[in-house]
Amino acid sequence: MRLLDVGRVGDDLLLVMPLADRSLSAAVRADDLDDLARVEALRQVAQGLAELAEIPVLNRDLQPANVLGFAGLWQLADFGIPRNLLESTDTYTFRSPGTLPYMAPELWIGQPATVKTDLYALGVLAFEVLTGARPFTGADEAALRRQHQQDPPPALSRDVPAAVALLVLRLLAKDPAARPQDARAVVEALDAAIRRLSPQQEALREAALAAQQRRSWADAASAVLAAKGALMGQQITQALADLHAVLEEAADQAREALPEVQLYRRGLLWELGGDRSKIVVEVWPRFAPRPEVPADDPLLLAGVVAAAANATRPYANIVCELNEGRVAWSLLRFRASAFASRYEYGPRDRLHRFGSYTFARQRAHMLRSAMHVWHMDKGPLTAEAVVDLLREAISRS
Repeated sequence: MRLLDVGRVGDDLLLVMPLADRSLSAAVRADDLDDLARVEALRQVAQGLAELAEIPVLNRDLQPANVLGFAGLWQLADFGIPRNLLESTDTYTFRSPGTLPYMAPELWIGQPATVKTDLYALGVLAFEVLTGARPFTGADEAALRRQHQQDPPPALSRDVPAAVALLVLRLLAKDPAARPQDARAVVEALDAAIRRLSPQQEALREAALAAQQRRSWADAASAVLAAKGALMGQQITQALADLHAVLEEAADQAREALPEVQLYRRGLLWELGGDRSKIVVEVWPRFAPRPEVPADDPLLLAGVVAAAANATRPYANIVCELNEGRVAWSLLRFRASAFASRYEYGPRDRLHRFGSYTFARQRAHMLRSAMHVWHMDKGPLTAEAVVDLLREAISRS
């Protein structure tokens, strides 16, 4: 929309523009655009973005409500938060990243707006214009964030031409690099989509659309795995920091009785004690869960407490489990059941632990309360429990 005049009243800036007929949002709600008019509306919006790119300016808040009909054309308006690409990033225009239902995945993690984020918003707008609904309709900000970052867009109606549907899926790609190069490329793609094709060419477009849909699902699956991996990485970092804090507190308590006690750490292995007697706390690298272990197993990390490295003369297992999103360390010790005629897991006459291979095989039984050849004693891993294990190591030595 072109400005007719600009003025000021005090601190207020006044922009004079032509009076529009209606917004694209109102036209979509009224459902009075035929298929050809919908595609042409998208083409004109893309052409508006291409004109902005020549200035160069990012829109940053593209949505149907900000596209106005005037003089038979759909034109961009309401530049509340645009960005001049030639200006530094501390200008007033950086106050908001956009309107939530139209924000690209990278904006949700604080990355700056780019040409590709405007193209993603164009993809959401296109989906809404073509179907009457947005692709992602989360009830709150958290749901919208997850959907934009991890969910594949729904399939478009079979009434939408294959070439147009293919373009919309590309615009909604999670990876900015997978979106079209710029708005001009979108205009060119829509021009090509409107042209009549032979049945063979249409079949080729259908095949390309199916391939793009598969890529969208694969990209969404990858995004889910990446999000889970990032969360697990944070949880593991927190768990190891908590374990180190417990061992430091145990070392402080032990030094009050034995001043020679020291704590050393090498990666996932800690040594606590003096020259003659010590305990080694070792966290195992994560092992793949066995098929018999339930998928909802809360286990995050596991390891062993022993008299020396490589689990020599072991005393107990340690596990870190998730409980309502929080990490918690526990101490596990096992003893033979009275009815176990044969027992191969450790000394029958005292508490013991499992090695990593045996632990993995026995993990399923730890999650269910049932009669078994061993009993499990489980308690919180505290500084006092660690000091008691050090006392046991000194006694055995």
